[in-house]
Amino acid sequence: MVGKKKQTMTSEELCERYGVTLRTIHHMERKKGFPLGSIFSKALVWSHEKVMAWEREHMPHLHAGADIDENPEQLAEWEKHARMRALDREGTGEAEPEPPPKKKTKRSRSRKPK
Repeated sequence: MVGKKKQTMTSEELCERYGVTLRTIHHMERKKGFPLGSIFSKALVWSHEKVMAWEREHMPHLHAGADIDENPEQLAEWEKHARMRALDREGTGEAEPEPPPKKKTKRSRSRKPK
C-alpha cells in the first residue's frame, strides 16, 4: 500500500494513539460521539476518515490544519505526549507505601443478667 493512506484503524492502533484501553474507546463511542467500529474478519476496525474527522472536532490540538500522519513535527509531539501519559500511568517505579496498621477496637462484652 505504498503512497496510499490507510483506510481503517484497528483497536490496537487507536488504543496506542490515544493512550487508553479498548474499554475507554467503547465509552467514547457511547458518550462522546466517537465513530462506531465494525467487525472485519474477526477484528474490530474504524474508518480512518471518520476517526480523523472526530479528532478534528473533539481534539483540535492534534490537528493544525493537516492530518497528524502528514505532519512529522505534530506526530513527534503527539508521540511525546503519549509516552508521557504512559509514564504517568506506570508511576515512578517506587514501591507504594504500606497502609497504616488497622486499629484494634475493643468490644464491650455483654453480660448476661443473672
